Amino acid sequence: MQTAPQNFIDTGPETHSLFPKAVSDIRAWVLYEKPEEDLYCIGSLERDKYISVPASKVPLVLNFVAMLDGNRSLETIGTDLERKYGQKADLLQLYQLLSSANLIESPAPDKIFQGENFSTCTVCNTC
Repeated sequence: MQTAPQNFIDTGPETHSLFPKAVSDIRAWVLYEKPEEDLYCIGSLERDKYISVPASKVPLVLNFVAMLDGNRSLETIGTDLERKYGQKADLLQLYQLLSSANLIESPAPDKIFQGENFSTCTVCNTC
């Protein structure tokens, strides 16, 4: 299982020129029901690729994915989500996690994680 680092950083200077587009069939499903917090998988049935996300972070991740339409930069998306949620999240890291899970249509990922189909979203721990 792939795990992204847990630290949060600003999205950085390269986000203004990145206009990613997510695959169109990304959805969320309950993966595990746990007493402390359910765990969801977010991903693509067609590509059979997923990331796992704590229930409390599903709305932010799905909003982020919905904004990955190829017309908005990561910087613009970050500003919109910060306004909506009142916090900054490391969207560049979340984008890279989605990309390595083969959930980004364009630009094509530099590398795709091979092995288990789940990648763990830990970049949203303080969203």
